[in-house]
Amino acid sequence: MWTNKDKYIFSKAYPDDFSSIEINDGVLNLEGFCAVKSLLRVAKTKKKENLVYFINKYPALLDAFEVLLCQMPVKHNFSLFVNSIKGKRYEKACDYAATSLEEVKKINSYFYKPSKRTDSYFINDYFKIVNSSAFRRLQDKSQLYIDEDEDFPRKRLTHSIEVSAIGERIASKCEIEKYIVKFVNKELYFGKSNCSAILRSAGALHDIGNPPFGHSGERCISKFFEKPEIVNVLQEYGINTDSEYYKDICLFDGNAQSLRIASKLMSFDNKEGASLTAGVYASIIKYPFGSDSAKANKVGYFITEKDLIDDLRHFGVYIDDVRNPFASILELADDLAYLVSDLEDGIHKREISYTSLCECLNKYKGDVHVDDFISKLTSRFKEERLKHNEEYIVFTNVVRPLLYKFRENIVSTSNLIMIDDNGGTTSIFKYIVDHGSNSHFSIIEYSEYYNLFLALGDAKHKLIKESKLIKKSEEKGDDILNSLLHAYFYAVIFSNVDWDNHRFVSTNNMQATLDRISNNFVEIFFKHFPKSKKNDRTIVTYYKMRLLIDQISGMTDEYAKSEYDLLNINKKPSHLNNPSE
Repeated sequence: MWTNKDKYIFSKAYPDDFSSIEINDGVLNLEGFCAVKSLLRVAKTKKKENLVYFINKYPALLDAFEVLLCQMPVKHNFSLFVNSIKGKRYEKACDYAATSLEEVKKINSYFYKPSKRTDSYFINDYFKIVNSSAFRRLQDKSQLYIDEDEDFPRKRLTHSIEVSAIGERIASKCEIEKYIVKFVNKELYFGKSNCSAILRSAGALHDIGNPPFGHSGERCISKFFEKPEIVNVLQEYGINTDSEYYKDICLFDGNAQSLRIASKLMSFDNKEGASLTAGVYASIIKYPFGSDSAKANKVGYFITEKDLIDDLRHFGVYIDDVRNPFASILELADDLAYLVSDLEDGIHKREISYTSLCECLNKYKGDVHVDDFISKLTSRFKEERLKHNEEYIVFTNVVRPLLYKFRENIVSTSNLIMIDDNGGTTSIFKYIVDHGSNSHFSIIEYSEYYNLFLALGDAKHKLIKESKLIKKSEEKGDDILNSLLHAYFYAVIFSNVDWDNHRFVSTNNMQATLDRISNNFVEIFFKHFPKSKKNDRTIVTYYKMRLLIDQISGMTDEYAKSEYDLLNINKKPSHLNNPSE
């Protein structure tokens, strides 16, 4: 399923190249040149439908062909390719694609000048991600503990860096590159360094769409649109509860918002979003379906990103209902990162004690790794307890190394994880490359340490997630978000759209609230709104709700509190930046 060599070539393709084609004074830009090469690689696969898709969607390619024909010293096969396209003889065009690509690549040096794409594909992606304002805002978004004054508990930024590091190591250990066809041509080579780099970028990116106040923030945004008063207003403005648009806004998910931010909101160098590679986009799609799927109770993308999904599908890095292999590895890295960090943070907050942890783990006794963990925890605790009177300090010093070792054991043995395959056993990473996996598939379930993973996860859930401290802080976060959602919803829904001046005009004395919406998000609304639908009330309302969600989910914890204080006139808000970069 994923072993077709061309699919990994396309991991390096930039979808935005196709929409960024420009010709100035008869000169084609770098993006246009790269788009032509990507198209030729598409044609090389002999899948005519993919070639036709890109030609029809991006007609500027035809102009790019003509410019290149004037510049190429050798163009016999490329000329035949172009003429076949013009005559709509697409199967014939596919026959000339491979030799045409070689002719086009002979003028690489003309386009690839110093400072232009000199870094490798995925390293370049990583640079853009970590230099974005959306990434920086993760330093003030809660991971587990909300309204936290201490600097010990993780924020989303720390978590993302940890996932990035763990994903990179797993990619290196699991040798997934062995299952991907390699090339002699350096430009197309997809080896270990590529695998590690794509996971490094995906890890940094995967939580960039999460709202303030942790996972409770996600739930709060989704549930807001289910409130009867909100449903009534939405129906009045054209979105009925049985429509795909209603389901789409009710299924808010941080993963899908991450894809939206990366591809549209996180502008870099005047491009469409951050302009990342197809491989990195595909690697963060945890749920390979949208809200129109019968499977959807979570989504991998919103309606507004369907165009990107179509491109990824025709590149071959995205398949409906089948996860990209790198997305499965990313999930493993995420699981390991948040389990250990949440336990460590809970221990620091004194919500987990030696006694309570042992009680939880004892329920899973009988597994060799659980028993070993309990044995080492018990013996080392008793030994250290003789040296120190403070139980909390002893417990912390003993349990943290054991948690790190548990995580390291899974990472270091990841290449040994096996799965049944047609009566035999094979590496789980070969399996997900050969067969793919769905959103219910989890690599960790096949690890020899899975029962210990479950035992520690159960302890986290019972001792931390259900604790009074967590519930109290989540309630506070919910109050803030609900208040903000309510205020911004009524400001946006009752506004008139000034299409000429790219602004929203209040009809209910809430212009001040409208004016606080990020200028960047407003411009994105007008840039991507389908112009032919200006008089379609349903589409206008749907895009307004996307604007609302972009604004609320883009806030940091502190900025959300400041906005809440401003709206409720409780105190003078602190001077914090609007999430508008």
